[in-house]
Amino acid sequence: MRGTPFLTAAAVALSLSGTAVALPAPTTDTSGTVVTDACANILKHSVPVGNTSYLVFTPEVAIACLNSFNITAETRQKQVKNLKSYYELYPFLDLAKDSKAPLFPLKVDIDALLDSIAADNTLTTEFAFQTAMYKAVNSLNDAHMSYVGTCFTKFTAMLPFVFASQHDPTPGKPPKIIVKDTFTSGSALFKTAGFPAANLAKALDKFWIHGLRGSSAANFTGFVVQEINGLDPVDFIVKNTLKDSISKSPETRFNNALRSYRWTAGNPAGRDGSLYYKTVLTSDMPNVLRMTLLNPATGNTSQIHAPWAVITTSASSLVSADTYYAKYCAPPKTASLVARDDAPVPGISDPELPEALLLPDEVTITGGVRRFKRTGDGKVESEPVDTDALALQAPLADRERATTAVDLDKPVVADANGAFYLVDGTTGVWVLSTFSPADTSDAGIDKWIGTITTGLSTLEKAGATKLIIDVTGNGGGYICLGLAIAQYLFPNTTITPVLYDVRRTTVLEELFKITYNSDFHDSYFALDGMLTANGTQMKTVEDLFEPGLSTVRGGVAGKYSNRISLDCSSNIKPYILNATLFNQLSKGWDNNHLAIVSNGRCGSTCAIYTRTLRANYGVKTFTYGGNTGKAFQPTSFEGGQSANALDVLDSVEGGFAATRYNTSLPRDAFPQAFTLPSTVGIAFWEAYSQFEKTNLPLEFEPQPAEGHLSDADATDPVSVWRAGAAKLRWRASAGTYYARYSTSSNSTAGVSRWDEGLPPQTLLEGVTEVTAESVLKYVEFCFAATNYTSPLPREAFPSAFVLPVELGIAHWEAY
Repeated sequence: MRGTPFLTAAAVALSLSGTAVALPAPTTDTSGTVVTDACANILKHSVPVGNTSYLVFTPEVAIACLNSFNITAETRQKQVKNLKSYYELYPFLDLAKDSKAPLFPLKVDIDALLDSIAADNTLTTEFAFQTAMYKAVNSLNDAHMSYVGTCFTKFTAMLPFVFASQHDPTPGKPPKIIVKDTFTSGSALFKTAGFPAANLAKALDKFWIHGLRGSSAANFTGFVVQEINGLDPVDFIVKNTLKDSISKSPETRFNNALRSYRWTAGNPAGRDGSLYYKTVLTSDMPNVLRMTLLNPATGNTSQIHAPWAVITTSASSLVSADTYYAKYCAPPKTASLVARDDAPVPGISDPELPEALLLPDEVTITGGVRRFKRTGDGKVESEPVDTDALALQAPLADRERATTAVDLDKPVVADANGAFYLVDGTTGVWVLSTFSPADTSDAGIDKWIGTITTGLSTLEKAGATKLIIDVTGNGGGYICLGLAIAQYLFPNTTITPVLYDVRRTTVLEELFKITYNSDFHDSYFALDGMLTANGTQMKTVEDLFEPGLSTVRGGVAGKYSNRISLDCSSNIKPYILNATLFNQLSKGWDNNHLAIVSNGRCGSTCAIYTRTLRANYGVKTFTYGGNTGKAFQPTSFEGGQSANALDVLDSVEGGFAATRYNTSLPRDAFPQAFTLPSTVGIAFWEAYSQFEKTNLPLEFEPQPAEGHLSDADATDPVSVWRAGAAKLRWRASAGTYYARYSTSSNSTAGVSRWDEGLPPQTLLEGVTEVTAESVLKYVEFCFAATNYTSPLPREAFPSAFVLPVELGIAHWEAY
């Protein structure tokens, strides 16, 4: 049964009084003076939120305001030139132009793309220009590379529906897309998002009801999405995430758009996807999504408009366009240097919501976790939070929770950075949410590692025979901490160091020389902590660049430095295995009883940590979610060391101020301050693969997980953990078993036939403990593939049971 026709756009743009919202395009004279003030127009055509300073309005009204500020061709060209001066450091600048298999395919000439934006005279406003820049950088699919015009990040947009994927247990089958929850007054999301719940929820209910056929958004919870803007919903999401910066893996981009979970500020909580929640508006953003929803209970469909609601927290800034610009578009300020191995990535390790929208809850910011509150005069104050106590706060009913016997509010051990659970008595779970402790002092790092070692040793003592490491949403941090934890888990093995290099350009080489010949060593261009590929300390800039390496990437011959590693491996073992400092494992878990689970949102140091466990120790990884039902890349944005533009600029300025070296290049040959305030991230080291000496950059090397959790619910952590634990009954492939122990058989053909004929979860992957089902599959396989004629009839071997049973068998004995 079909629903009512789609509502018209005009109906969606009605104000509460029923009057059509006037949306005049802003007009300006040649001097840039605003004639029609579209920012003040927001005050006339928005839904107030009680007695707060919040407003709710349409994207069309918001974009009209943001388009109020003209830009000259000269400003466009200067901003592009400055950005290119930073991106000259990007090690994949050439490779991204034409990357081919076996690497991730990509064809983005970022220099040419930026030049075309500088020359585009149709980009007459700052907002249109910054949107074009934002999209260009996102097309690199590298979260270390980011660009946002900070002038235009003061609005937040959301849809009424929170979408999630509903898995299909059949391997290789795409998921369904369902309405998991809603941003309305009855939603648990408002109890975790930090909004002024009651007032804003009511305002949004009123705003959205025009597009939802007069119904509250909550009435559509559980409906199946059949169509979005004329496309299958999976196809729509895949298409609309092509330029998502989170990853080069389409499955990870798909997961990033949908509902998932995360550990944040000491509590388990849902995570909202980019499909229905945006902190960066773009100039081409639509007012609505046209959707067809299926009610699974009745079989009826509804055709609706799902309106985007734009929210701002400061009505006072919208008195006029001049007021807005003066408040939010001030020139960029110089940031202090942050000495770290890996910079945080916005949208992954940072809060999902803008600081202003998190009142009155907590948010993790630089320096720790702080609680925000609004005073009587409307000002915002904050105070530090005792993060050790956070795991015991916030009752279960206040958050979206999986209905399982595992109480996510009662981890075995937890702090603001992660948690440890014992599931079903034998499976230990480590929720590893970051490698970036808030307190980076020696004492703070000792405390962070102490929580991890205490959690792992407590799980071992509690009887955990398997360990699942859940890296979902881990945005990285300090690489040396990642390697330290790897050494803790596998103390009897030696870590193969990750090797890096940098793109060799005249400017970058000069930056290293300027820093080397100065007293300014707190810089991204210092040699401190760098080792040669042979493990010796780099002493001069020549050690880094001479003779260097040359290679062709993306059809372009490029020059790169010598390979380098970080000076942390030699200090890790005595530190992490110091029983006086940290609780030590008695036996731990070997690689047959330990696995990593991920939805692909494991980036930077998390990616290198995961790769290290896989390549050095044979640890298996299992993915969940995705749009194909198959295993995919468990990690993302793996480029190596990264920085933000302000820190690079500080390094340049500090080096020039302190140097005793006279460079032949003028100051304007080096990175400059931006004309327009912008937040810019840059990757400028590249990490290389440890897998089978492939010598490929990690950022571009696909290494799909060893298996996929096709029966896991991507929004339910316990479902994911149990599915991962079930995989740990398997050890090595049945094809390997057959090749090793059936020497009379055609093992090569057998391995190939086995691997092609059976899905991963049915493989006999152990030679010490098996199930009856696996033994039967192995017997059938051997009879089909062998070139050896057995004197025994088929019925002499194990056969299928008449009645369905589950049977485990031990078939080796140890002495």
